[in-house]
Amino acid sequence: MKTNMLSKRCNKIIGVFLAILLAASNCAYASVMKETMTKWEKVNDTFRTEIKKITTEKVTGLSQTYSFSSPVVSKSEGGRDIINIPEATLSFLPPNEPLMPFKSVNILIPYGFEVAEVEVIPGPATLLKGDYSIEPAPTLGPANGTPVPFSPDPRIYDSDNVYPFEPVGDVSVQNFKGFNIAVTSLYPLAYHPKSKKVYYYPDMQVKLNLVPGGEALPLSALHSTEAKFTEARENVSSLVDNPEVTDTYGK
Repeated sequence: MKTNMLSKRCNKIIGVFLAILLAASNCAYASVMKETMTKWEKVNDTFRTEIKKITTEKVTGLSQTYSFSSPVVSKSEGGRDIINIPEATLSFLPPNEPLMPFKSVNILIPYGFEVAEVEVIPGPATLLKGDYSIEPAPTLGPANGTPVPFSPDPRIYDSDNVYPFEPVGDVSVQNFKGFNIAVTSLYPLAYHPKSKKVYYYPDMQVKLNLVPGGEALPLSALHSTEAKFTEARENVSSLVDNPEVTDTYGK
């Protein structure tokens, strides 16, 4: 679905950005372990996707809650609305589709486990007062800086569906220096173009259902000294949303 392109492209940007950050920190062992073009199933108020078939009763839940401040509304030069959230970042892809804030999610998976399912539970939605005509993302122009005309994509702006269609992007599991990280993105705003209404999620919970296993690399093979292992753990701690889980990764 066209509305899902925002989720897919933003998540790809997040993965690349995370890899660049770790490369800048001399991360020599960065690789994508598993990436999914995620198909989310909505059950009541929960969005769920299966990554691995669960064949054991030993399932461990790991939850992370994300809170978002009230949206901040401003006007573009053309008079359209730009809505941002302090804890999120505006997405400029895809062009000509609504500029929507997203939150990158980087959850460290405990050592010795792998992700079987991911659940996202948006909190109760709040309807923002007023009507909104959200600014479309601009089309990237040539290197010489020549402006490229852009306009709202009618397939989105004339639609009776909310945008984005799902409040969460694709999921990927990445390994950096032996540390496994689940990466996705959250969208705390939902836009209904036909009615010009905007809904806001103050809280969103991400739950990983974990099973024993995974492709954890032997850390002793990656880090020859205690100092190098400590440096790697500090690098990862600065990038993930749950740095306390680094304690599960022994030398």
